[in-house]
Amino acid sequence: MKCVAGLLFFVLDLPRVAAGGGGATVFTHDGDPVLKMADISDDFVRHLICALPLMLVGIMSLIFVVVLYKGLMRKATGAAIEVPKLDYLASKVKTGSIAFLKEEYKYLSVYVVVWAIV
Repeated sequence: MKCVAGLLFFVLDLPRVAAGGGGATVFTHDGDPVLKMADISDDFVRHLICALPLMLVGIMSLIFVVVLYKGLMRKATGAAIEVPKLDYLASKVKTGSIAFLKEEYKYLSVYVVVWAIV
C-alpha cells in the first residue's frame, strides 16, 4: 500500500504555478505534497485515493482492448480478399492454439490445486 501511496504523492504533488515575467508560466516545486495521507482520517477515503488511479488505468486498458478488437474485426479476411488459403491457415492456427491451451490448462490446474492446498 505504501508503494501506491508513494506513487499517488508523486502524481498529486503537482508543481505550483506562479506567474513569471512577460506573461510566461513558471513552475516551482517546494517539496510539499498537495495531499498528505496522514491528514486523512477516513480509511475509505484513503483506500479510494490509492485504488482509484489503478481502477482508471484498468478501465482505460479495457477500452483500448475493445477499440483494438473492433478495428481488427472490421478488416477483411480470407475469401473477402480473394485469398481462400488464408481461411485454411487461420483454422489450422486456431485448432493448434486450442490444443495448446487445453494442454497448458491441464498442467496449470494441477499447479494451482497444489498451491491451494499448501
